[in-house]
Amino acid sequence: MDAATLSLGALAIAIVVSCTIRLHVGFLAISLAWVVGVYIADMSAAEVMSGFPTRLFLTLAGVTLLFSQAQANGTLDLIAHKAVLLCRGNVGVMPMMFFALSFVLASIGPGNIASVALMAPMGMAVAGQVGIPAFLMAIMIGNGANAGSLSPIAPTGVIVN
Repeated sequence: MDAATLSLGALAIAIVVSCTIRLHVGFLAISLAWVVGVYIADMSAAEVMSGFPTRLFLTLAGVTLLFSQAQANGTLDLIAHKAVLLCRGNVGVMPMMFFALSFVLASIGPGNIASVALMAPMGMAVAGQVGIPAFLMAIMIGNGANAGSLSPIAPTGVIVN
């Protein structure tokens, strides 16, 4: 078999194994890439490692650390509180405010998935307090994050560019 077919087989194995047992699919995929590349396709270790997206990995790790610190020290909660105050009690504007917050957060770094993970708890808490349907708030936060992820400095934008 050629290396391309074996790579697809290794990918299928990684997906099946990660779905059936609790194992980190990234570590498994890197290990399988190493086995296929070095031992089967006769590539050097440097050639195999050159396929790893180092810049993207460092961007994701750094941004994750930055925004986890912002969540832990209360900065994101403070920003959400100030955003609600900007709405001046107008409940109809709050979902649009959370759309804008998610958009800005996703476009400056963590991407759409992490932005939703950071904004959803705050948005759901605000929605419960002021009587906004939780589904509406979830849609606005998710769509804002997806729109922001199209920014050229977000991880998705880095991949596209």
